[in-house]
Amino acid sequence: MSIPSEKIPDFKLDKILEQYMVDQLTKKKFNYRELRISENGSCGRKRVLRALGRKETHALTLEDARNFEKGRMGEGWIAKVLDELYPGEIHQEVIVKHPYGEPHGEGHADLVWTSKGIVYEVKTVSEEKAAHGLPITGHVNQNMSYQHFLNKEGHKIRAGEIIYLILARYGVFPVSFPVYYVSEIGDALEEEMRNLWVNHVLRKDVPFVPEDAHPRGFPCYWEGVNLNGEKVPHFCQYHGHCWDLEESFIDEICTNLDDDENIKLFDEYERIKSTMKALENEQKKLKEKKGVLEARLARLYNKIREKKLQAGAVVISRAQLSGRVTYDTRKAIECGVISPQALEPFKSFSPGYYRFTVKRVKAS
Repeated sequence: MSIPSEKIPDFKLDKILEQYMVDQLTKKKFNYRELRISENGSCGRKRVLRALGRKETHALTLEDARNFEKGRMGEGWIAKVLDELYPGEIHQEVIVKHPYGEPHGEGHADLVWTSKGIVYEVKTVSEEKAAHGLPITGHVNQNMSYQHFLNKEGHKIRAGEIIYLILARYGVFPVSFPVYYVSEIGDALEEEMRNLWVNHVLRKDVPFVPEDAHPRGFPCYWEGVNLNGEKVPHFCQYHGHCWDLEESFIDEICTNLDDDENIKLFDEYERIKSTMKALENEQKKLKEKKGVLEARLARLYNKIREKKLQAGAVVISRAQLSGRVTYDTRKAIECGVISPQALEPFKSFSPGYYRFTVKRVKAS
């Protein structure tokens, strides 16, 4: 017996699944106020922008959602197979804590075989991507970092493994690569996180755009191909914080300094620097004036002995903050109280940068 076509419900499963994938992108799965272990070794500017809560300029797309689901499916399949072969031995989505977040940072290792001390990361890649060479450095850094922080928590992790599921034309091909824990590499990866967190996130100091970055190059921008063979653009979610979109796709930078665009560029930079300098001077004057007023307020509050006072429509509260103890480590080293070697594990580096100075030439 056939069902009349007009009685078949309007139910398009493909559209429902696509919408589901897109909806997954908007779910807040991560604490933004942290550095992600999975991004160790990647663009520090992007990592700091996210940790500071800066607004994304390019939302993730349906193509991104498809890639995420592809990865989840691959991980789920591997987890199911291993659980059938070794029931209860493999733990999935193991939380890996680290101190570079508020209240702390968390990573999630795909699979951990605790009794054997092995951390597994599952990656699903295309045949074309695999042809460029495996394992991928970022994946090795991620696995090594999981091992590093799990060991710091007291686990006895001795090695890791990256399992690639290569999606080829004629099926799925699993290929795995061992990642042996090297403490020097683990320490270096943590030092990178410490530097970004202490010297940039906590100080709200966004690193400069990397010198080798390009608005049309990976990881700022790349192109994929959909099922119809059409190119699909992908942008870093923070692309707009680094590049002017209208200028991002100019093939070459004009080196003629008499060109109108370069004259405009220099004029705009000089204007911004001059404005910033004027604001700094104004802020300095306001700070000095504020100090004078606070001295008068202090005498008034000491006389009345209240924490909150109102005059007219303005309420001002005064709270006493505890002082803090600081140590002059440089002087301590000079006096021989401590040695530079003792401070070595706590050392961090601020990356160098280029400084631009500007002045306007008087017209002759």
